[in-house]
Amino acid sequence: MRSIVFMRHAKAEKADFDVEDFDRKLSERGKSDANEKAKSIYKLGFEIDVILSSPAKRTEQTAKIVADVYGINSKNILFESGIYEAEISDLIHVIREMKDKYKHILIVGHNPSITSIAGYLTGIFIDHVSTSGFYEVSFNKSNWRMINKQSATLTKQFI
Repeated sequence: MRSIVFMRHAKAEKADFDVEDFDRKLSERGKSDANEKAKSIYKLGFEIDVILSSPAKRTEQTAKIVADVYGINSKNILFESGIYEAEISDLIHVIREMKDKYKHILIVGHNPSITSIAGYLTGIFIDHVSTSGFYEVSFNKSNWRMINKQSATLTKQFI
């Protein structure tokens, strides 16, 4: 059994003409929310072997907060440019390229792809994943390359 927790980055600072979208950091509320949600993910028993994150500043910060709560070494946070401004096909490509030694992945990304990939993978429509929201899907597949449309089960959601 393989699983992915999809998490939307925490609340970011307001858009500003002086700061590129990619470089927007978490707000103070976002940092607090991310820490709270990371503790929830941990207490609920979600397993995480590796974290994949968009390299945008707000997702990087969210991923590091989750890693701290889990005690995950920073070497197990992988930054994937394909997650930033991703389409569903981009996320599927990133997942299929994962090493099979990882059975439980956390992906920290952005809307709309973090919300819409749930429907693609499970056939269950999720209306909206809020900032710091997360859900888990599981697969009965022997490797990540076999992931495809409606090949997963939505196991838990906290959106």
